[in-house]
Amino acid sequence: MAPQSQPPGSTPQQAATRRVGGTSTPLSPPPPGLSAEANAGDADEGGSGCGFAPWSTWLSRPVVVPAYMLMLATGLLMVLAAVTLAALRGTLVVHHPTPHLPPVTVSGSRDISLDQIILFGDSITEESFDIGIDGFGAILSNAYARRLDVVNRGYSGFTTEWCKHFLTAVLNTTVPAPLDPAIHNPAHVALVVIFLGANDASLASHFPHQSISLELYAANLAGMVRDARRAAPRANVLLVTTPPVDPERSPGRSIERARAFRDAAIRVAAAALDIGGTDAAAAAVSKHGPHVAASHFPSPPWLRVLDTWTVILGSPDAEWDKVKVGHALRDGLHFSRSGNRGLAAAILAEIRGAWPALAPERISYRIPPGHYLDIDGLPDSAFVNARK
Repeated sequence: MAPQSQPPGSTPQQAATRRVGGTSTPLSPPPPGLSAEANAGDADEGGSGCGFAPWSTWLSRPVVVPAYMLMLATGLLMVLAAVTLAALRGTLVVHHPTPHLPPVTVSGSRDISLDQIILFGDSITEESFDIGIDGFGAILSNAYARRLDVVNRGYSGFTTEWCKHFLTAVLNTTVPAPLDPAIHNPAHVALVVIFLGANDASLASHFPHQSISLELYAANLAGMVRDARRAAPRANVLLVTTPPVDPERSPGRSIERARAFRDAAIRVAAAALDIGGTDAAAAAVSKHGPHVAASHFPSPPWLRVLDTWTVILGSPDAEWDKVKVGHALRDGLHFSRSGNRGLAAAILAEIRGAWPALAPERISYRIPPGHYLDIDGLPDSAFVNARK
């Protein structure tokens, strides 16, 4: 096709037009790299618009997309975003449908709660679960594993003057409530070990906020014995006496004062007998001397005294021995590994002698041991020793 020349008197813009359906349609400027003549020639070729339409024509046309396609695209984008975010957070979890299973019915009681031994005292008791020093509480807990729960309620720095206010609350809040109100033998406190006096017996010159009189200590201890019995009527009570001390390693302590507090604890046990009272204590002191063994005092069957002086020194009237005390106490006040092991053994021996039914070997597991468990009878076989 021969190139058309610009009509005389017309401008380039007027020349770059085409007749379509009796109207003049201006042609768009040519794309970069193409001449106006080439663009115009392509547009006119064939005379029917079968050539390439100008790019401005395509851009000016509205694009119609069905609504369902927009919704589908939006949904796919949202799913893709959620999966990507979950993968980045490491929380992508594929959930599989869980088949419906019928409920398992267990006949009888399922209450497998354990009776408890409460260790109530000061820092010597608080650290008694420290396995780094072979704590006596940890040894007891190990001995009673799966049989009784040994509960640590030790309060570092406390005295009987402070502890007397919340012993009852401790005993009322540690035992779990029965699973079934119809159970006639719910879990209960089986033994309360009260081990206080080390801070009470300190010297007022060094510890004025802790040191109390011997008379007040005895009255506080007697009141705590009564409170323990009222709050836990089925519980036995074991009083552990104030231990000997080494003032050189633990300033602010007195050997004589510690021994006097030890004797007071033994007298409290005797006074707990309604028929004996302080007369029984006075008679025992008159017969056996000022530093008598706890066994020389009458006491009710639910109350015993463990004399730490006998545990450490070998006898109730033994003279204070720096080597023996140093072996049992790591800092002149708190128990060492050896002292803790000796104290735990003494507590277990006292339990076996005074309350044989509480000996660890006499108490059955609530959940049977593995070699006795009837695997085919599960779950019922796991509850054969449940509370009735």
